[in-house]
Amino acid sequence: MKPFPLLALTSLLICSCSNRHRVAVDVIETDFLNKSEVTVHGVPVEASLPLGASGIAVCDTFIIVTSGGNQARLHVYSTHWQPLGSFCNIGRARNEFLYSVGLTYGQFFKTDDGSILVPLVDGRSGGIKVLDLTESLKRQSTVLVQQRDDYYAYRFIKLNLDGAEVGFAAPREFQFLNNDIYNTFEYNAALTVHPDFYEEPYYSISRDTTEIKRIKFLTSIDLEDIDYYEGSILKHPDRNLIIQPFSTMDYILFIDIDKDNTFAVHQAGSLSFDDRLPTYEMTEGVTEDGLQYIEDNMIQHFGHAASADSFFMVLYFAGDYSINTPDPENPLAELLFFDWDGKFLKSVKLDAPVWDIAYDKSRQILYGMDGFNEEIYSFDLTAVLPD
Repeated sequence: MKPFPLLALTSLLICSCSNRHRVAVDVIETDFLNKSEVTVHGVPVEASLPLGASGIAVCDTFIIVTSGGNQARLHVYSTHWQPLGSFCNIGRARNEFLYSVGLTYGQFFKTDDGSILVPLVDGRSGGIKVLDLTESLKRQSTVLVQQRDDYYAYRFIKLNLDGAEVGFAAPREFQFLNNDIYNTFEYNAALTVHPDFYEEPYYSISRDTTEIKRIKFLTSIDLEDIDYYEGSILKHPDRNLIIQPFSTMDYILFIDIDKDNTFAVHQAGSLSFDDRLPTYEMTEGVTEDGLQYIEDNMIQHFGHAASADSFFMVLYFAGDYSINTPDPENPLAELLFFDWDGKFLKSVKLDAPVWDIAYDKSRQILYGMDGFNEEIYSFDLTAVLPD
């Protein structure tokens, strides 16, 4: 397949397919490593945050924060952080959630009459429920307008390890296409953990035909790939264009569903799927509290991403700035900007540790959540946005 549009990528070096054996799409070799010169200061948000804050999203003129509190799990604020309401109580009623509330990576729909609909994951059942945010704010109670019980955000996988059969719930990464919860794009790395369970990890499912369209990235997948072949997915605000920044390699995958076009961006000279992947050593130990832990020396590369109309931004942890962070347990990230054609635009340094991000494009403010301390920071991007 060809990257699109070709004229927009003339400044980038496109790697010849003859030099690759396993990557099944065109790869744009570029250089985004250690390019940040400007540091953007993070300001702690002065707001009454819910206990156990776990996720953040910007939906039109509202900010949503999910939490693990005992009652309401979804909290809505204005863009000036005025609390507007709390919804999605824990319970078994149709307008309640069994365990937790999950956002589908900041995705929301806007109806013709201006109402804002937010698809949510019911954490324990894994089903999909759609919150009418506009009507919920008017009534000050949870208003769900659609529910899909035949879709589950998790899959139960059984494996034979050392002769013993074990099972675990594997989370799906997915986005809804055409503002329709019955039209999905899905990424399922968990299905590749064992050859007996192999399926192509990327596919879309049409509401009308229930046709499964599989999308190939690698020509083959080995067991050793599993720790590398992962990363959250994000959808363009208006198009059926999906990106996936990889967590443990310098790749960003682009999948344009409507144009049937798939390609990847790769940091020139860095580890590739065509290289022999290194074996990461596991380290076992005991904390001061007597708790056992197991860790590895795998480096985090890309983190969460957020979208704007003409570009997206993604956290990056594999550059010198992050690797040399004074506190390795709370690494500082760079924020990399790319356009939707895969061109690297610029990058900046963030001076506060964040792992989840959301972008308020009307005010040009990035919000980042520090998951360890349940702190939210705001970063004014006005002076550093791409031209």
